[in-house]
Amino acid sequence: MLPGEQITRRAALQYFFFFCELNHIFFKLNLSSLTSFKKIMKETESLKGVPGILRPFKKYIEEKKIPAGRQIVFYGCPGTCLPFVELIAYAIRDLPAEIVFVPFLEEENAVKLKIVKNLGAQTDIPAGELNPEIIVIMGGLAMPNIPVSAKDAKETAGKYNAAIVGICFMEMLEKEGWTKEMDFDMIIDASIDPVKIYR
Repeated sequence: MLPGEQITRRAALQYFFFFCELNHIFFKLNLSSLTSFKKIMKETESLKGVPGILRPFKKYIEEKKIPAGRQIVFYGCPGTCLPFVELIAYAIRDLPAEIVFVPFLEEENAVKLKIVKNLGAQTDIPAGELNPEIIVIMGGLAMPNIPVSAKDAKETAGKYNAAIVGICFMEMLEKEGWTKEMDFDMIIDASIDPVKIYR
């Protein structure tokens, strides 16, 4: 083997190992960005009935240790989502957070909820400026024919440094692709099938 050929082969091997190492580094970086892009969620509990919705939500809020006066802001459909928000608000009535309901994503129409004796949680005065500690996306927003998209909700939530919780029925958030679009910290998904009627 001539000296020049030996140098050429050595250089070729050096380039080969250099590109292998570069490719390895790129693969690790790319893999890291993919796995951290969305939170991988798995089922942690399977509960029943209305308490199965309320108790894990209250536990979640308690664990977050939200300071007094900070906001939990619910985004949902007026009429259909609001009664559930009132129910959830009543369940966490002894916690110091301020509860706000936003119809659809119309933050200019946001209202506070208050506890009324012998009634429960009821809508109250306009909320004014929003600065949520927790954002709750109600599954009604994901239903067909509702003038809100997952991208719209993601853009609205992105204005705040807040954890995002989803509450829905019948896997609505997953079926409509909202779990792919939004980075949920927790999802409470309940089932109301079947609904039995007796006469």
